[in-house]
Amino acid sequence: MLGLVYGGSGSGKSAWAEERLLDLSRSGSRVYLATMRPEGGEERILRHRRRRQDRGFATLECYGTLIGLAPPPGTSLLLECAGNLLANLMFDSPGQGEAAELAWQGITGLGERVDNLLVVSNDIFADGGEVTPAVRDYQVALAWLNRRLAQAAAEVVEVVAGYPVYFRRA
Repeated sequence: MLGLVYGGSGSGKSAWAEERLLDLSRSGSRVYLATMRPEGGEERILRHRRRRQDRGFATLECYGTLIGLAPPPGTSLLLECAGNLLANLMFDSPGQGEAAELAWQGITGLGERVDNLLVVSNDIFADGGEVTPAVRDYQVALAWLNRRLAQAAAEVVEVVAGYPVYFRRA
């Protein structure tokens, strides 16, 4: 099952997604696929690690392409998060479209190899302020990726203040 868990910064989407993956994966391995580079985000990373501690998650850090990752059969995987993955790909390689397509191919390829794949992604579109051209390119690419994920997902959930709002339920 492919699921998209979407929300703003601090919305509780990560904690909710972890709980949802625990519900979906009564047996088999659970993998937390971390895409945030530790540069400057150490406190957030530590907070996420503490929350997962002793809950049966193996952590795999991947800051680039997901193509070729081969989790063991029976795995349920939480990808945290599509926005970080896309940023890593965009700013390490040329072209927003190429990076978004590469992220999409990696995510869908993983989805074919695991029992459950929950993808956490960000709502970065509500600020309304002026942004640089590079940030605007990133927003366009993330919007494209989020739409593709929402179209393909069996479950689409926005988390607002820790509460799920289902747009599609598996």
